[in-house]
Formats: sequence, structure tokens, C-alpha cells
Amino acid sequence: VDGAVGWSRFRYLTLPFLKPFLSLVTILNVIYVFNSFPIIWILTKGGPANLTHVLVTHMYNVAFINKRFGQASAIGVVMFVVLFLFSVAYTALTAREMLDEGEHA
Repeated sequence: VDGAVGWSRFRYLTLPFLKPFLSLVTILNVIYVFNSFPIIWILTKGGPANLTHVLVTHMYNVAFINKRFGQASAIGVVMFVVLFLFSVAYTALTAREMLDEGEHA
């Protein structure tokens, strides 16, 4: 802390204390963006020519427009698995970085 000013104070003092919260915010934001149904559906409904479809709007189309609930359920399970694997991998990487920094401290 002695002699630390500006960027170095932020980098070496503030940022390490914020890392656990930044990790949580990153995971929640990825999940939110991955499931960004309302904004896309309200603006474009996946069109024109299905160019703005994401997995969530495609799942909605399959389930409620095409009435294929089984296929939509499968898409939902795949989405869950992808998000779960991302969360586990990101948490593991973040925990490993925190442990490595703890050893060097």
C-alpha cells in the first residue's frame, strides 16, 4: 500500500478483493446472455429469414409454433448442459488462479 497510487493501487489492492464477485457476475451474465429470449423475440421474432435466431428462440419456435415439445425439451437439456459445463469450467479456472495467487503471496 505504501507508495501505491492510481493504477497500481487498483491492480494490486482493489482488484484482488473484487475477483470473487467478478467471477459470480461473469457466470450470471453469460447465463443471462445465453438465454436472451425477450429482446430478440420482441424485436425480430428470429427473422428475417431466421438470421437472428438464437438457441432459445429456436427452442420456442420448435415447441410452440411447430408443436414438437419433445425436440424442444431436448434443446433445453442441451442448453442446460452447456451452461452447466461453462459454469463448472469457469469456476475451476477462477479457483485455480486464486490458489496460484495465494501461493505467490
